[in-house]
Amino acid sequence: MRDRIRSGLVARLDQKIVDELLEAHAEAKRNACLGGLRLSAVEGGRFCEAAFRLLQQIAMGSFDPLGRQLDTEGLIKKLAGLPSAAHPDSIRLHIPRALRVVYDIRNKRDAAHLADGIDPNTQDASLIIGVIDWVLAEFVRMYHNVTASEAQEMVANIVTRAAPAIEDFDGFLKVLRTDLQVC
Repeated sequence: MRDRIRSGLVARLDQKIVDELLEAHAEAKRNACLGGLRLSAVEGGRFCEAAFRLLQQIAMGSFDPLGRQLDTEGLIKKLAGLPSAAHPDSIRLHIPRALRVVYDIRNKRDAAHLADGIDPNTQDASLIIGVIDWVLAEFVRMYHNVTASEAQEMVANIVTRAAPAIEDFDGFLKVLRTDLQVC
């Protein structure tokens, strides 16, 4: 599925940035599923940097090179100021604001800095995964050259929550996948 998403997006958007976006998305989801909540927030920040650059490309025709720090506040204002006839609300308003939330969680909470002793990582990771899933699904919805039913299938695949095969319930390991066999 990732290859289908990638091929559709790179037909209209920068290949390197799309690859960075998809890699950060996959790593954030993998880390969250495996309990690496801080790491999922870090990857969520990387996803945001790629997504902001895609927004720059879409709206302005070029983007800040990788390695250069983004002025996300300025970019959000610039995108919001674009005429509504030129770009959909998702590009001008919704995606930039959603990315800002993830970026702030990554930069101003326990994911990157020491916190006040109350661990927000579970709630932060669930918010981050939900937002980056939604943003990726929006990019697919708007910039993929497939039928509506194929795009719907891709979006459903993106936003479906992955469950672990085994989960720890207060020290009791429970196999959640009944199709697995004992080795």
